[in-house]
Amino acid sequence: MINDVFVGAGPRPARRTRRVTCVDALRAARPPGGSGTRPYAAALCFILAMLALQPAAAQTQQDADRFIKLLQSYDYEKLIGSKVLETDQQMSPPCQGERKIEGRQLVTVTEAPQFIATRDVPVAGRWLERVTVSRCGKNVRHNVFLQATRVRGLHAVVGFPGESRADLDLQFQIGKQVVANARRTNAGCKRLDIIDIALRERNIPPGQPWTEFWTSWVCGTLVTSEVRYAPKTGGGIEYRVR
Repeated sequence: MINDVFVGAGPRPARRTRRVTCVDALRAARPPGGSGTRPYAAALCFILAMLALQPAAAQTQQDADRFIKLLQSYDYEKLIGSKVLETDQQMSPPCQGERKIEGRQLVTVTEAPQFIATRDVPVAGRWLERVTVSRCGKNVRHNVFLQATRVRGLHAVVGFPGESRADLDLQFQIGKQVVANARRTNAGCKRLDIIDIALRERNIPPGQPWTEFWTSWVCGTLVTSEVRYAPKTGGGIEYRVR
């Protein structure tokens, strides 16, 4: 599903920029006369670090500012919220009660967003948000993978709930095998869903093996699959589902 809900706001006047550090970003985000930082201050710090690793460009600081403005905009929140709630309504176990979005978190930016003057949505960029929804007395963490392109605009895909270090494509590959294994426990079940993913270890360095536990809801019975990952030296990741 493609969501082009943002439109360009016309050319923007050029402005002089200076190099802004992470400390500058956090200081600017601090509420007047108070402590702490405004929402997404840490995200601004993170995106500045990402942009610093790329070749120098005149718009990098402006891109960082505009990305934070996008994350806080009404249209963006509406896009994320509608996609998450639509997915949650289809999840098992069924919940007839009220659903409420409790919070959002920018988890990672895998490709720094890039903007042009005539559009408020990025023309490039990839990032992951995690949205917590309360449903029938429990909280569910939904992962929203976002990609911006010049042609397709901003595209959001809701992946499996929980916390996984695998990317979206790898999750879908693993999900098929997890569902097939869980279905063997009740071949006649017509309502089966993956309802949570949990990391066994949280502080594994990049490039090292790790393990996740995938929980499936099979007509009222919870079935847990162990997924072991092994990054390959030349790139890619091997995995085994048990």
